[in-house]
Amino acid sequence: MDDSSTAVAGSRKKTSFFSLDNKVLFTIIFIALIALLIYMRSGLAAYQGLFEPDGFFDYAVLQQAVAHGFIVSDHLALSGFPTHNFIGEPQGEYYITLLPYAILQFFGVSLISLMRAMPVVTGIIEAILIYLLAQYVSKSKSLGLLSVLFLALSSGNVARTALLVYRGDTFITPFIMAALLLMLMFLSTENKKKRYSALVASAVVLALGTSVWNGAAFTFVIYFTAMLLMLIYAFGIANKKLLRDVLLLSGASIITFIVSRLLILADLTRAPTFTGLDFFGLYLPMVIGAAGAYYLVSDEKKMKFVQSPSTRIALVFIAIITVVIIAGTLYSGYIAHISNVGQGTSGIGQSTQELQPPTYSFLFASFGYELFLAPIGVLLFLLIADRSHHATRHRIGDISINANYGFLAMLAYLLITVYLQAGAIRYNSLLSIPMALFAAYSIYIIGRVLYDQKYALFGKVQLSYIFYALFIVLIYLHFQIAYSQSFSSAQADGVNQQFLDAVTWMRSNIPLNATVLTLWPDGSVVEGWGNRTSYMDSVGGETGSRIYNFTDWLFNTTPDTQYLYNNHKPQYLLVRQYWWMELGGIAEEGAPINVSAFAYSPLGSVNVQQGQNNTVIYNFLGSYRVQMLVTQQNATAPLQFFAFIGSTGSSQGAMLKHIVLLNQANETYDIINSNSVNAVNYTLFVTFYGKNITGAAVLGSMLPESNIYKMLILCNYQVCPYATPNATMQVVYENMDTKILKISYAH
Repeated sequence: MDDSSTAVAGSRKKTSFFSLDNKVLFTIIFIALIALLIYMRSGLAAYQGLFEPDGFFDYAVLQQAVAHGFIVSDHLALSGFPTHNFIGEPQGEYYITLLPYAILQFFGVSLISLMRAMPVVTGIIEAILIYLLAQYVSKSKSLGLLSVLFLALSSGNVARTALLVYRGDTFITPFIMAALLLMLMFLSTENKKKRYSALVASAVVLALGTSVWNGAAFTFVIYFTAMLLMLIYAFGIANKKLLRDVLLLSGASIITFIVSRLLILADLTRAPTFTGLDFFGLYLPMVIGAAGAYYLVSDEKKMKFVQSPSTRIALVFIAIITVVIIAGTLYSGYIAHISNVGQGTSGIGQSTQELQPPTYSFLFASFGYELFLAPIGVLLFLLIADRSHHATRHRIGDISINANYGFLAMLAYLLITVYLQAGAIRYNSLLSIPMALFAAYSIYIIGRVLYDQKYALFGKVQLSYIFYALFIVLIYLHFQIAYSQSFSSAQADGVNQQFLDAVTWMRSNIPLNATVLTLWPDGSVVEGWGNRTSYMDSVGGETGSRIYNFTDWLFNTTPDTQYLYNNHKPQYLLVRQYWWMELGGIAEEGAPINVSAFAYSPLGSVNVQQGQNNTVIYNFLGSYRVQMLVTQQNATAPLQFFAFIGSTGSSQGAMLKHIVLLNQANETYDIINSNSVNAVNYTLFVTFYGKNITGAAVLGSMLPESNIYKMLILCNYQVCPYATPNATMQVVYENMDTKILKISYAH
């Protein structure tokens, strides 16, 4: 297990091929791990386009930038009309792709292909960086390779580094990893030129992260927390050199502030948290604390009260508690604002989506067995660290612990990202880095101890061999978890091939200056894939007034053509069958309606049985029992339809007032109304193709009267019931998912 190089008599030992000191073997293993990482991120490769609507918005921004000399503007010309929406994402997110594309375009690489691949490239960079970071925790090639292995199999990491996933939080992680790596290089290197180059570079790289994601504030908190842990550790063991270095680090972090401000002036950053005066809420306490600690330890002969480790640690905690009390008293509201996670759009957890706290099942799906191995790794480092590198054991008060610079930096990384993950599910990719490294450490140190000590079971079978076998089983199970997550995923927000086909048709068949009205996530696809102007999109146009007015119009039981006129008469409307799955979300984000009256409750599979008196019974499976009875008195009599709804397992049911039968072969439909005074005012909606039923749902009482129902169900190539003296609609394209309607106006 000891893979450090060894010199004998002034010359290097000849290493076995099976030793990690063999460069050929090491290279083969590392390349194999990178290949595994790429494979685990290829689950979406079969899909066209990008993972989610936000990515299509970014595609529209990038296409516009390429058309204007690779310059990203503040507004997207396809976003919103008649005025265009502001691009809220920092421009650095786009230059990450534009800069390599400026060269790769001459080799036949398309912009969309590069966008699809950039997340995987980011994952490869993270793999290299985690290997290098692991070398500062324990200078072991085994630990480094294990860290890469766990990262490759981390579903949480795959969530942001898979093919097609183009997001700001995809690209932020390498910046904090590189900043911490440069910090560790500064602390560990003796060469002055390299030390101070790393010091400055670390501060600059930390600032550059603000240009790729508005939520980059968490990187500042990790960085300063790492310095704080090192300060406490150095002061506890009275390490003057480390205290001086922490003072230099904290002082040099003013460079981070200066570079952040320059990025804002250059319009590359959107001024996230800690790029304004709030930066000094981190900076000043850190500098003052580091300077004070260094002074006390340097002059400890005069300051006898700090000669005891226990006294020094007590002093640290008194100082921290004092700062917390003062800050909490004077700035409680602001602290709550910046520490907010999962409850808004500000603070170090800045976000607009995926804000619900994680469940255990989500965490296990994201991290697998790393969920248990990582905390074990932290504990094992504190107790039995590999001290072949520069981890040393110190007694602080009555506690004996192991620590080194790498461990403290990664512990800070773990603590802050655990805090973020506890508040919202979207932060699993951020937590994946320290989770992978500490999970790897738990395996590495247990394996090393068992190997070095030659422990045997019953004096015969070495425990290390049993441990290796269990490790192989664990990795296999871990692989299965990650594989099932990666290769069972589909594109988000219902993006599918039929929808993209419809938007492709739009790109080729409607005027270039046409304006399109659609749901806000789909608007991003219209802009990016269809190259047409959308009134709303998932990034620039996600404003309350537009969402409210649009949903109010969708659920309105009158045509309300005034809405169209007030919104500058959009020329086309794009509607999707997928919206039925999103009715609750549409209603929640938009108009305050009676959701139950507009409910769409899909039913499951159907089984058919023959009843009495020439009756066929269709039983629809679901959370409640729905039956449709089709009967015919004689061979020449018309078919009669009846529908009933009741609780599962009940033989009784209430009659439904309406049945709608939609023939998907020719888009014709029949409406059957019950004359029973006891019928409940709900509708059974059934789609069929040929003689096969393809789907069914129960509709709320108001839904069949709404505009959304008319457009999605009743409008077809032949007729559209949305027709008034002021506006009419005509279907110009239709497939199983999407309809595109042309809107004509009287004036």
